[in-house]
Amino acid sequence: MAALPCQSETDSLQDDFLTCGICLEVFTDPRILPCLHTFCFKCLCIYSKSLKSSLRPLLCPECREPFPEENGFAKSNYFINGLTELVKCRTSTVCKCTPCSLRDKTSRAERKCLDCGDFLCSACSLGHNASSQTLGHQIVTFGDLQEGKHDTRLRELQKVMCKQHQDKHVEYFCQTCSQPHCISCVLISHRDHRMQPIEEAVQCIRSVIKEKVQAVHEDFQEISKQENELLSLNNDLELKKEIKERLIKQNAKREIDKVHSRKSVSLKKLTDEMEAAQKEQENMLQKVLQLKGVMGSCADFCDHILEKAKDAELMMMEPMVTRRLQQLKDRRLLSENILQQDDRMVENDEAYMNKPVTSVLKSEETQDGNHNSQTAVHGQLELKSTAKKSVLKFQRKFNTRNKSDLKMPDIKGMAYGLNIGLVLSDLANKKIKVFNSNGELRREIMCDMFKPFDVAVAGNIIGSVSENFLLIFTSEGRMKTRIKLNKNKTYESLPFTYSLAAAEHVGFVVGNTPGDNRLRLYGLDGTFTRYVNCRTRPPLASLSVTPAGDVVISEWGSGSLRLLSKEGLDKWRSEKYESGWNPNGNCVSTHGTIFVADYEWGGVCVYSPDGTNTIDHSTARDGLINPSYVAVDEDGLLFVSDKKGNVNVYQI
Repeated sequence: MAALPCQSETDSLQDDFLTCGICLEVFTDPRILPCLHTFCFKCLCIYSKSLKSSLRPLLCPECREPFPEENGFAKSNYFINGLTELVKCRTSTVCKCTPCSLRDKTSRAERKCLDCGDFLCSACSLGHNASSQTLGHQIVTFGDLQEGKHDTRLRELQKVMCKQHQDKHVEYFCQTCSQPHCISCVLISHRDHRMQPIEEAVQCIRSVIKEKVQAVHEDFQEISKQENELLSLNNDLELKKEIKERLIKQNAKREIDKVHSRKSVSLKKLTDEMEAAQKEQENMLQKVLQLKGVMGSCADFCDHILEKAKDAELMMMEPMVTRRLQQLKDRRLLSENILQQDDRMVENDEAYMNKPVTSVLKSEETQDGNHNSQTAVHGQLELKSTAKKSVLKFQRKFNTRNKSDLKMPDIKGMAYGLNIGLVLSDLANKKIKVFNSNGELRREIMCDMFKPFDVAVAGNIIGSVSENFLLIFTSEGRMKTRIKLNKNKTYESLPFTYSLAAAEHVGFVVGNTPGDNRLRLYGLDGTFTRYVNCRTRPPLASLSVTPAGDVVISEWGSGSLRLLSKEGLDKWRSEKYESGWNPNGNCVSTHGTIFVADYEWGGVCVYSPDGTNTIDHSTARDGLINPSYVAVDEDGLLFVSDKKGNVNVYQI
């Protein structure tokens, strides 16, 4: 690494601040990338050429952030360039006398004029102030320069030159064009523009950048806190593993005749779970460390700019600095529910460790479907299942947030289509997202003034409610039509918007119409067909259609789950609790089995076609605390989502 001399102007900088991270020398023609890391122009050219020759993407050598090839390193770092010029000026000791060189003589320079920049030998330095033009010039020795005694004066003499007029330095800021310019630019091409001396314009810019830097510092502290929490959780995983192994082995020894055949299975399952959890925590820790490094280096660089950069330097770099700071402010690597889920896992593990091994193994057998009976207590209702009862087996989970999302998802509806996939409406990001069963994003659907709430799928058609309108899309995301649902209202003001369901043999079913307790039916082309003459009690949280054409309603007004016939007659009703029930999203399988999300309890309730409550499965034990929506595919996979876009997948 190149060593820097003793400094005063740069004594607060790190030793490697003026050193290129590629060649490890003091910068030569420094160029700044969008991520605010700086390298020599020649080093960047060689680096990018080597990446392109191996068909690899262009990434910053420091933080691995991508940068565009066409102009990614075309911008000079005026701040670094000014400091490196200062270093070179102080370190130049073997120089020829400038006046002597003009007379074809060679003399060793011992001093330098700070005003005109001439190097002077001992003789010329004596006569340099003899002229009226150089009478007030300040002459200093090389020793004083090396000690940094005149750094402030040297920095004052440095000028940022205009791009258009290279013999003029930047003096003014054009408020019309938002660009710094020299006096020639002002007189020639910016005569009618609003101009301001750069010393005045920089005051506002400094305050804006200072505020954004402070915000990044605060985010940096939060990331550091998350890092410590993840490290603590990682250590807890190891400790819990040791405790669980010891308890399982001790209990297995006492009851070896009953559970010996199951001990090895339990230990293997325990190890797999801990390894998976530990791997997930390590991955998150790596991402946190990477983001911490990016934020830290960016904030340090901006601190130096605010403290050391000249006004013109700061104004020339302001757009790139501001843009980068805003990018870091908007970035969120970790969602809040990650650490919350880890805390819940710790609580569940403590309860798990207090169980005797016989009950632990017995519950595992029940989850695997080996036992034919089970008792589940849910609120005030105790259920006894039979050998024919459905079992929900947790498979995997995924999150529906993607890189294009500007906000945390706010899911308002979910449905599944055989030819389309898993469809979710995200109100926060104003889009519909389509995933395959593995959680891979297929496409996003967006349009003007789109505020998607409930969503439904039938064949190759996707329908979504947006305020007072029903929007119908093709499976590729092209909008076919837009129907106004209530012509007497210009917008939807109910606490629950219109509820929506769809099926190829029925069309679209719409509920929650203000002032009308009936259900409306529309064709898949958006044509109104008829009313279902029934009396619902809004708000209706969710609708779905059975293979027979009946309608399942999550009816909060009556605190029940209802099944209505095509004619609007009640087939059955499940009130679940004496104190009232608020069932959330529901769906129906191809066999007529009904699934409904219970947000308050934290699980999924399963009903047979005749209304028998066959199973209540807690999704909280699988990390999903408040399930809100459900959807089922043709292969027996049940998707359960909360409002933040976390999806659990179960095999029925």
